[in-house]
Amino acid sequence: MPSYGANANVNITVLLENTGDTAHDIMLEGSIIDGNNNIISFAHMQNTGTISLAAHATVNATMMWNTAKYAPAAYNIVIKVFNLESGSLLAQGSTVFTIRPDVLISDVSPLINPQFTNVKKTEAVLIRGNIVNWSNIDADLSTVCTVKDTTGVVIFNASTNLNVPASEFSYTFNIGNFDYTFTQSGEYAVETVSYTHLTLPTKRIV
Repeated sequence: MPSYGANANVNITVLLENTGDTAHDIMLEGSIIDGNNNIISFAHMQNTGTISLAAHATVNATMMWNTAKYAPAAYNIVIKVFNLESGSLLAQGSTVFTIRPDVLISDVSPLINPQFTNVKKTEAVLIRGNIVNWSNIDADLSTVCTVKDTTGVVIFNASTNLNVPASEFSYTFNIGNFDYTFTQSGEYAVETVSYTHLTLPTKRIV
């Protein structure tokens, strides 16, 4: 049974065979159905929504769908083939796939306040982080933040443990704060990295 992680593209190949003597202009409908027999989403044709199928011809069609943040479970894909002119159902088929538990963090961005200051000024610097979270389960993360001066010397370092709910797509959190007198002009590098805990089923930072 095919299995996919979070935010994964699913390519669905449909073999269409016209065994009759009449050509058809057809349209495909792809429904994604959960374990409670509810339609949760629809797959879409890769290039066009209609296909011309000649008599006694065979054609491959491709439909696409993305797992996004749908919950880990088994799902059913039902493909229906309709006559474009009459709207009548010509054929249908189905297959089963699973979405596996997956922690997927696509971006970790530091948020600095203030962003600009003057040389020789002492500032209370507040650092927060923002995570773009595609995980389909709650994510236990450890985030490490390092601030370096213009010569590469570390002037601040902090780590934070987080539990990011799967329901949160954009998640902002506090990292720490420090007082600092800026004696050098230039750019101060802020590096933020998040790690998943080893007990998670799937571990990815992309």
